[in-house]
Amino acid sequence: MNESVTRFPRSKQERILHVEGYMQHENTRPRSNTAGKQIVPKQKVGNSSGAAHKVLCSDRSAAISLFQKAKARLLDVNNWHEYGGEAGAHFELRDARGNKEEAARIGSFIRIDLPGPGPRAGKGFDWVIIEDMKSETDDTVDEEWFAFRVRPCPEPGSDQSRSAHFYTRAATSTFIVKRTGKHITAAEAGRNEIANSRLGNWFDRIRNTFVGWSASNGFAYPQWKKLMEGILD
Repeated sequence: MNESVTRFPRSKQERILHVEGYMQHENTRPRSNTAGKQIVPKQKVGNSSGAAHKVLCSDRSAAISLFQKAKARLLDVNNWHEYGGEAGAHFELRDARGNKEEAARIGSFIRIDLPGPGPRAGKGFDWVIIEDMKSETDDTVDEEWFAFRVRPCPEPGSDQSRSAHFYTRAATSTFIVKRTGKHITAAEAGRNEIANSRLGNWFDRIRNTFVGWSASNGFAYPQWKKLMEGILD
């Protein structure tokens, strides 16, 4: 298996061009007309972000095997820290009652433990919910993909309407693994990212402003990049 090598984008503009350049390149390849489009929202407000990693396998059989392995790792949210590194955030699947889950599904909550203090609204954790999950195979272009999308939300069981997260509920993150021939790609696409700084207690407003600004200016990029690399390792 041959791994594509890319220089680490240093600035926010470089990171945007890096991900957009990858997406534009993908759009020139023979592919399904709908691959990934149904699940990544349009960018309307705030910031967008993303990270992608791509490998070239030795043959089609190896690519199919790696795609299935990458899909399983993407769904293995409880062990993302093993693929992305212990120093970053830790993720845990939870059900509507806050109990730990093993299998990711639509409606699963993800509890995020970031380094540093968490929001009081989430009892020290950021929370998102898996709101959509899709897959597709197109034999005419030898392509298959799987993706799920998450959105900031209140803590499970909370009577609050605002998100317990540093972004507002307008934001989404979509996680994708895709095979086209012998090429495998893992990617994270953030859309409509706005810091959750207008409502709630003063501590959460300050904390969310700082963490949201940091994430939008590239501090989240290394974590997502390492996770995408680990998923395809």
